[in-house]
Amino acid sequence: MNILARPSRALPDQPRRTRTPLSALLRTALATMIAGLVAGCANAASSPHGPLSAHPPLSSRPMSIGVVDEGWHTGLILPAADVDPSLPEIRPWFPGAKYLVFGWGNRRYYMAPHPGWLLGLKALFPSSSVMLIQGLSENPHKVFLPDVRIRWFCITGTGLAHINAYLADYLQAGPKGGLRELRRGPWANSWFFASTGAYDALHTCNTWTAKILRIAGLPVHSKGVVFAGQVVSEVATLHRCTSPDTAISHSTGHQ
Repeated sequence: MNILARPSRALPDQPRRTRTPLSALLRTALATMIAGLVAGCANAASSPHGPLSAHPPLSSRPMSIGVVDEGWHTGLILPAADVDPSLPEIRPWFPGAKYLVFGWGNRRYYMAPHPGWLLGLKALFPSSSVMLIQGLSENPHKVFLPDVRIRWFCITGTGLAHINAYLADYLQAGPKGGLRELRRGPWANSWFFASTGAYDALHTCNTWTAKILRIAGLPVHSKGVVFAGQVVSEVATLHRCTSPDTAISHSTGHQ
């Protein structure tokens, strides 16, 4: 599963079976649980490099950040113009992008074209990680599938500086500096980059999302957050903003 934009074409019909062995049902249930915990999920219990580096506020105006909710997984959307140039060369990888979408996952599971339940089981234990970044040239509401919800929240320049520092801490530098790219991502204009964070079942992408919102200055708790529903509960009462592209922010059915 992936929190990033997916092709809109429908999947082919699945064959129907009138009787499913119990062992198959158990394997399916286990695979579903594993996929929900590890696909796009990262261990972000603490910054791998210690305290956040100090960056001055980039702007005094309120800025919007987006939280992607795909049911099992959550992730982050930032307007590309608000990504700190001091981050290790993110923007040059995505020329022309108006938005950048950040997703996390166990390195082997997230990058596998067809990850199985055994690979997912291994990903529940602390292991190496990867960051998937996608550049979007148009408003995310036009790109994501209809069942993906996007919530926008206003933060200050200081909050955005903290987000930028946090992201920089989790991006692994290459031998010549800059980002350490691994390979192209599954979607248009997306790349997998090496991450310094470790992943396990108790600190997921949803833990990471909640913590990054808290770092941004929003009244959100991250301790004990594992599932997307917990993130949704945390932000349910927060004041929302429109997306930066207000012309279509309320016309697509997304919130």
